[in-house]
Amino acid sequence: MFNPQSRWDRHLPGEWPRPDLIDEPVKVDAFFLGDRVLPRAFVWRKRQYQVKEVAYYWRNGRAQGLRHHFSVSDGANLFHLTFDGITLVWNLQQIQSL
Repeated sequence: MFNPQSRWDRHLPGEWPRPDLIDEPVKVDAFFLGDRVLPRAFVWRKRQYQVKEVAYYWRNGRAQGLRHHFSVSDGANLFHLTFDGITLVWNLQQIQSL
């Protein structure tokens, strides 16, 4: 179900740098379906998290290419993952308890 709070790029002015920003690389198990990429699981700090739901997806362009954003849930937490379409690197940006 769509939840507008799942979109992490909406923050109030003056909140940068974000105190809750993690911005750490993660290993992601994902599959590609046509032009879509969908994360299934990821490992962060030696712990594996199973993605039960992709709550929201958006992308933004950069001069070097696209960055894909995913709000995903493991049932207990909401995670903001990013995938850089040029470097092919995944990052965990934020975590929020549900």
